[in-house]
Amino acid sequence: MRRYTIQEILNTAIIRETPCIIVEGEDDVKFYSELSEHINKKTNVLAVENIFGYSEGCFSVIKAIEDLNNINNISQYYQYMLGIVDRDSRYYRNEIPEDLEDLLLILNFYSYESHFISQETIKKAILHITHATPSLLDDYSCVNLIDSKLMGEIDHLYYCSLEALRYACDPTYESVLGYSTAPGAVINNTLLIEKVLAKKHELDEYAHQLGIQKDEINSIKCIAKGKWLVQWFAQNLLNEIKSLTVLCKDNHIQKCQFCDNGKTDKCLYKLSTNYQISHLIDIILRMYDEPSLMYIKNRISMLKARL
Repeated sequence: MRRYTIQEILNTAIIRETPCIIVEGEDDVKFYSELSEHINKKTNVLAVENIFGYSEGCFSVIKAIEDLNNINNISQYYQYMLGIVDRDSRYYRNEIPEDLEDLLLILNFYSYESHFISQETIKKAILHITHATPSLLDDYSCVNLIDSKLMGEIDHLYYCSLEALRYACDPTYESVLGYSTAPGAVINNTLLIEKVLAKKHELDEYAHQLGIQKDEINSIKCIAKGKWLVQWFAQNLLNEIKSLTVLCKDNHIQKCQFCDNGKTDKCLYKLSTNYQISHLIDIILRMYDEPSLMYIKNRISMLKARL
């Protein structure tokens, strides 16, 4: 298949009145295509490696947008092209490109996965994978309880993320892990986690220098690799949801009608099927009405497309 140049892609977007969104890789293609469909905006989402002269990744997206910005009269065509890149660690390395805001959107959090860590996601997940009715969750007591428990379990992920960030900003730093470390190792490798936690004091000092606050979920969403964060979130959320039947029976959350009548085997908080962590991640990453995605949808909606 022929790879088109950035100029040819711009020309095609103008002629077909179908704006092009340039993204880092294959996961992004599916996500931003479906997000565009969610707001009824027709777009062509293209991985940057499929454009002639560029490889995959954030730096190539930025280079493509810089090259695009140098095309004569490009200001007339801003509505036809948009590059989207993860925030990742570049913010802390002072590598945020300047003067490209008309053509480039840099995410508010580490990556698109990071946006789904919220109370709204907790609520929607409960409704999706159990028999619970919306009225059971109206007062948010159940959601708040789970949210509080999750935040109480995030310590090791926070420090692992700080360790990876420090290494990303200073390659001479002797780190025990980096952002390339697999999610499973960061979340479940006890030996690795213990090595990181042994550095808590110096990592706290590093966080203080950068203005990163441990008790702020948005800070964690900025420094934790998105794939780490969503796997940790889904793993712990699934465990908490599985415990809801006991909490309902013992009257620690709003009691369902069956437990209220002694029929605990029919508890509405029971899982509707045998969900695995991977299933829950897929469900979470398709919650396109998540409020924190609004700024991305608003930016995509500004693109010019044929109705």
